[in-house]
Amino acid sequence: MAILVLSWIITLYTLWQMVEMHEMVPGKRLDTYNELGQHAFGEKLGLWIVMPQQLVVQIGVDIVYMVTGGASLQKFHNTVCPSCKNIKLSFFIMIFASVHFVLSHLPNLNSISSVSLVAAVMSIWYIYFFLSSLYSNMYFGLCKYIFCFNFFMFVFQLLYNCLGW
Repeated sequence: MAILVLSWIITLYTLWQMVEMHEMVPGKRLDTYNELGQHAFGEKLGLWIVMPQQLVVQIGVDIVYMVTGGASLQKFHNTVCPSCKNIKLSFFIMIFASVHFVLSHLPNLNSISSVSLVAAVMSIWYIYFFLSSLYSNMYFGLCKYIFCFNFFMFVFQLLYNCLGW
């Protein structure tokens, strides 16, 4: 943990350096941490100083991302099927990683536009579930009062009008 905090501090400091040194050399922009390190410490030493810090931060972020995604899949599975056998978190992390591995090999972002559509619809439903649970004691998406339906129609009409459909 101390290594991650130290790496974050160094990354924040180099970000400040990059902002200050962005156009320090006339005619040359220092746009990446690698270029900044090479300019400040030399061609080889700059990479040896910058790259390990970037790798530590990137690997830490990747681990947290995979564990969070796997835990979300596990909670979804347990919510949808509470009577099913419990599956280890490591299996859900592997499922999450496998899906991302397949998505990363698609030729361009246009080929995953359907995934973006599903994400947008899910975001709208998350808003609906959250707001309706606040106002009508909703449990797992089932409204107990008529007010919930009226509130949903209000939110839907508001989104419909804001999006210009």
